[in-house]
Amino acid sequence: MRRRYYECEVKARLSDGLLEDILNKLADRGFKYTGRKRQVDIYLNHPCRDFGATDEALRVRVEGARAVLCYKGPRRPGGPVKERLEVEVGVSDCGRVLAILEALGFREVARVSKVREEYVRGDVRVCLDSIEGLGRFVEVEGPRDRVLELVEELGIGDYVVDKTYLELLMSKDRA
Repeated sequence: MRRRYYECEVKARLSDGLLEDILNKLADRGFKYTGRKRQVDIYLNHPCRDFGATDEALRVRVEGARAVLCYKGPRRPGGPVKERLEVEVGVSDCGRVLAILEALGFREVARVSKVREEYVRGDVRVCLDSIEGLGRFVEVEGPRDRVLELVEELGIGDYVVDKTYLELLMSKDRA
């Protein structure tokens, strides 16, 4: 059975002064801390089309001994909330999956390394991310209406970033 999921998220740049306020607001609203993890996202490009031009992404996320292969489709228009088709599958051998993809002509375009702290309440997830080379961000993910409500409650609307971490890193490399 295929897992098809429309991801709905808002990402905002995070300053030190904002961090403490967000942590207090999350605690006040019943969010539970689920842990800290290090993730490395390996992005690949298709041999016959440019995923940057089609607004797609193929990523292998490595987290400890676990890896997940993920396809993200083009974003749907809709204000600050990014929605896109996301399909994920667990991978038991990351090296072999990358070797297969490279043999098919896919090539690595970038790696995004981050430390992620996660908070959850019901079907809403808030991640505090520290991205190597970019700084700190907060991501709010869940149903669209609850994401928009929480963005307002956390006071992060003025700091929203409409690019992915990959896009931010790639534009930084070109600057």
